[in-house]
Amino acid sequence: MKKPLHLLFIDSATADTELLCQALQSKGYQFEYQQVDRAETLVAALEQRRWDLVFCSDGVAQLDSLSALALVKSKGAKLPFIIIAERASVDQAVEAMRAGVSDYLKKDDVDAVATAVERVLRGWHKDQTAAEALDQSEARLRALLEQLPAMVWTTDKELRFTSFLGEELKRLHLTQNELVGMTLAEYLRKNQLDDSSITAHRRALEGFSARYDLDLDGRDYAVHVQPLRAPSEEIIGTVGVALDNTERRQLERQVRGAQRMEAIGRLAGGIAHDFNNLLLVIANYSQFVLDEIPKDSTIYEDIKEIQEAVQRASALTKQLLAFSSRQIMQPEILDLNRLVGELKKMMERLISEDILFVAKLNSDIGSIKADRSQVEQVIMNLLVNATDAMPHGGELSLKTENVDVDAEMASKHMGMKPGSYVAFSVTDSGEGMDEATKSRVFEPFFTTKAKGKGTGLGLSTVYGVVKQSDGYISVDSSPGAGTTFKVYLPRVNLTPTSRRQLSPSKSSHEARDAIILLVEDDDIVRKAALRTLKRDGYTVLEACHGKEALSICKTGEKPIDLLLTDVVMPNMSGRELSRLIESLKPDTRTLFMSGYTDNMMSEDCELEEGVHFLPKPFTPDVLLRKVREVLDS
Repeated sequence: MKKPLHLLFIDSATADTELLCQALQSKGYQFEYQQVDRAETLVAALEQRRWDLVFCSDGVAQLDSLSALALVKSKGAKLPFIIIAERASVDQAVEAMRAGVSDYLKKDDVDAVATAVERVLRGWHKDQTAAEALDQSEARLRALLEQLPAMVWTTDKELRFTSFLGEELKRLHLTQNELVGMTLAEYLRKNQLDDSSITAHRRALEGFSARYDLDLDGRDYAVHVQPLRAPSEEIIGTVGVALDNTERRQLERQVRGAQRMEAIGRLAGGIAHDFNNLLLVIANYSQFVLDEIPKDSTIYEDIKEIQEAVQRASALTKQLLAFSSRQIMQPEILDLNRLVGELKKMMERLISEDILFVAKLNSDIGSIKADRSQVEQVIMNLLVNATDAMPHGGELSLKTENVDVDAEMASKHMGMKPGSYVAFSVTDSGEGMDEATKSRVFEPFFTTKAKGKGTGLGLSTVYGVVKQSDGYISVDSSPGAGTTFKVYLPRVNLTPTSRRQLSPSKSSHEARDAIILLVEDDDIVRKAALRTLKRDGYTVLEACHGKEALSICKTGEKPIDLLLTDVVMPNMSGRELSRLIESLKPDTRTLFMSGYTDNMMSEDCELEEGVHFLPKPFTPDVLLRKVREVLDS
């Protein structure tokens, strides 16, 4: 059984209403109705309940039909509205239909009323179904926009906001109600923003798309603005979308920083290689001079000063090689807490009395596989940097812990890989750093210290060692809030090894009967090594490149006991030369020498097993000791 209709009659004549009701009943309609004849009672009836149909007579003295229609619409009631006219005219009917009337009937045609009701209700329900579907679609779209991780807005042609949606409103503590009705200019003034936004929106009003960047509440937004068009293609305003670009910008900055550090590293490694060759010549020839003059000579101490300067310069090149991740590594399984304990006395000498030092060592941390001396260097460099940041005293802490890095965390830090780490952090309460300083803090020779107070290589060395150890280092700092450097080193499930006590090796200067093939493309380096070896009694064959060395091997009848070769040479590398000579003379041992170690390391940055390597620069004594070691191995 159908539910009864609820009909509202606007009419001052009760008899006319009853006549219409009888006509509807005769057609089988069931309904309940109410009759009103003034604006006040009409409003009360609309507020009282929901109606299915409104009949309005044009003969009501206190409320004409079109005014009644306007009043119904003003109350938000979407109802079919039929006018029952005393004396209908075409003009009045056209005017009424334009105003939104569902039908316009003559009062004396009662039978037509029932037919009109059926037609109007059928059309009305069809329209309502479509309207409800449209409302639902709009509601879904609004819900989608409100949950979108962005801000979406529209403006009119005066650049006044007509809508403002998006999840980003919550982050910025804004609501649609406070923004709608506000002009773009008012919003910019309120938030002290420049007028680039207005320029972009005006361009959109001219029919063009525009984009600009917006820094709002510490977040970076990429804003796109388009013309807002009516169905007729007329531009009626603008539509804008702001996407939070903060994480992407941070990653872009990290990528640029990593690329810059990589380029600087390559440059630093190349400089160190060439500089090491020069230092080798200075160190060797100064030693040749010392060997020829008595110790009481007036120039003896001058030569010693030259050698001291060579050692200091060599230390600098080692730091450059560390930054460029080109150091030889001798990794072992380490307990970081035990390593910190072994450095305790050195730390106490380093940290002044006006600095409160606290070590927070997690007893459950795992082991790491790294070069002991390099990890010690990282810890000490970070502590030196921290104490220098607190010239008037403060607090300094060193903390160790296990850290598990997931893919999400790794994606936010360029160069970090997911996995298990042992981390240690050094935190000071010093002056802190701004963003510009942080972006360059690991660059070699960059320093904020006074002239002569530092080389600018301490933190760059830390960076290179950590990178070469397959780790990651982060820095967290802001002006006045201190600084924290945090180092992540891969965790391994192995037992730490005991520290080995190495007995000092002794050099021998006795005459040798071994034959050495010396291959070096740098003439002054080759001459220095040749002089040292010959003075110690070795028979030395020399070549300036690989092809010449091969020719010597092929034409010579005597065996070659040792190939002493540079690694990086034109046309043929030392590694390739070694393989070829081993095929010709299998008993020949090889000792490589180089200013850096790229071609001598495995993928784990370790010296490959069985490879003998002599880093430049070296002194005559070191060269002779290493040669004897390889020959005796």
